[in-house]
Amino acid sequence: MRIIRVFPRKTNATPTDSLSYIGGPTIFAEADEVHISVSFSWDLPEAERLEKEWRHIAPVKIGGPATVIARAFLLANMEMPSKAFETSAV
Repeated sequence: MRIIRVFPRKTNATPTDSLSYIGGPTIFAEADEVHISVSFSWDLPEAERLEKEWRHIAPVKIGGPATVIARAFLLANMEMPSKAFETSAV
């Protein structure tokens, strides 16, 4: 199974092998699956844009440290209104 790894930006830790890409696909990109790795939360909009470009090559998954942090942030904020309401009633 050929998995292409895509990164929104180049850092010192970005791999340089033939299945690693920075940004959009080339005309020679071929894979069974594409994984977009997002290290920084400010790259999430870019990851969503890249997903739209890569979906024509193979099924795409978005993951990485930024997605875990964003998910935790959303879950924490979804609970806040009820907590804020309970504390304001005191």
